[in-house]
Amino acid sequence: GLDHNVYLPFCDHEAFPHPTPFGNFEGPFSTRKRCLNGREQHEHAFQWIENFIESHNEAGLSWFLTSIFMEGHEATGELVERSIDNRLSRHLNDFMTSSSSFNDCSTEKEKSSNDNALNHTLQFLFGDHGLHMGPYAQLTKLGKIENFTPSLFLTVPAWFLRKYPEAADALTINQYRLLSVYDLYKGVASLATLEEFHAGIEPEKEKPKFEGMFLTQEKSRTCEDAKIPEQYCFCD
Repeated sequence: GLDHNVYLPFCDHEAFPHPTPFGNFEGPFSTRKRCLNGREQHEHAFQWIENFIESHNEAGLSWFLTSIFMEGHEATGELVERSIDNRLSRHLNDFMTSSSSFNDCSTEKEKSSNDNALNHTLQFLFGDHGLHMGPYAQLTKLGKIENFTPSLFLTVPAWFLRKYPEAADALTINQYRLLSVYDLYKGVASLATLEEFHAGIEPEKEKPKFEGMFLTQEKSRTCEDAKIPEQYCFCD
């Protein structure tokens, strides 16, 4: 496969000011809008993401893409709403309604709603942690629980749920089970063995063997079972 990385623009002095980059009013943790060359930093990131997806879809190539946004890294908790929320919403909406070019990319025919980009993609939206700045996060038990149990949203094509009912059942049940980031990693890695997503890896000849979040976890699972360190465990 071919890897692409974009990070150097965000090392620019405007985005990462020297010698005090971690202030309250400038730098990656600023409570104000974070700009780069006259545009908000996330606009540069979304433009690259959307160009990446479009070019790979037009070429009929499979792709795996990860993106990290830092707007939640500030004490007020308001920058997300003021800055990136609308842009992220527009990106997700455009992605869900855009036509895919994986199939029949040489024709100009109108794509049906069942053949949009989302129908060929599993999409994860999650935080690496919850709010961890300010009195609520630092002084209350609920704030600490939210810090160590961030949100995870997943969109899955309907055909995937029909073809792999055991994975569909696991996703439904595991909403109420103890999971860790390792389960997310193992789950994503197991997708690479499926014929639809293998991207050059020899698919399994036998019945797919899902792992992690795509495998039903026990109701009695403990932090020790999930390999979650005690200091990060908030389960009674």
